[in-house]
Amino acid sequence: MDASTALSLELIDALTVIATPGWTAVELSLALREDRPFAASLVSEGSEEGLARAAMGLDPGDVRAALDEAIAELAEQVCARPVTLARVRVERTGDEYAHVEAWDTRGVSCLVCAIDGRHLPTRVYTEALYAQGLEAAERMDAGQRALAAQAQGHDDWEYDARTTQLSLKKGVLPWRTYEAQVLGSWARESETLLWAWANEELPPTCAALARSVREGTRTEPGLGALRRPHLPADEPFAMALARIAAARTGASAVYPAVYEAGVLYLAITSAIAAQ
Repeated sequence: MDASTALSLELIDALTVIATPGWTAVELSLALREDRPFAASLVSEGSEEGLARAAMGLDPGDVRAALDEAIAELAEQVCARPVTLARVRVERTGDEYAHVEAWDTRGVSCLVCAIDGRHLPTRVYTEALYAQGLEAAERMDAGQRALAAQAQGHDDWEYDARTTQLSLKKGVLPWRTYEAQVLGSWARESETLLWAWANEELPPTCAALARSVREGTRTEPGLGALRRPHLPADEPFAMALARIAAARTGASAVYPAVYEAGVLYLAITSAIAAQ
């Protein structure tokens, strides 16, 4: 994949998050900041007002910054100074097909990029992922609330990867126990989510659910985030992905086991009685 195509995919990913849900085209008018182009305005076309979107824990400000960085890098790829980008238009049909075109300050088209299904495995933010997020929220809501009620007041946790048992503690004593498997882990320093099936330090017995999620998405386009071994993610987005993975396995809830270096996401496989 060439650099222009990779940057076009970054544009589409970012617009999936920050443009109006349901958009079929987005027109970006660019301006300069410190001699680098950025998106001064963004106009969505064909959007559906009121279209439900899952709460994925993404920070629109961070995504907007990533969009501007991709635009600046794209300008370096396709323009020769002092000419730079002035306008970008992205058109799409669902997640699979998109057309990206950019014009420079002379009004000359300097980039035409066609995106198709071959590129979906490299995508992270897709409408398919948002749809999975909505479904997961509905499936997991009761279980998450029940787990939160049961776990209220516990002091610590302990997980045995070989017996797949999670113990919540009060003081030094076990208080509640659950059957659980590891979905993935989030590293605080690198802000990266690592799926359990890609973690060679884990026994295979505690990563079976995570592997089933990977295998179950082979024929589902737009869910590359569930199949990549690791990907950049801040903590709320990592939790949202873990919740999606758990919902696909029929787990009762996700317990975010916080430790000094990050978070271990555990899918609770035993039943959780409502309080």
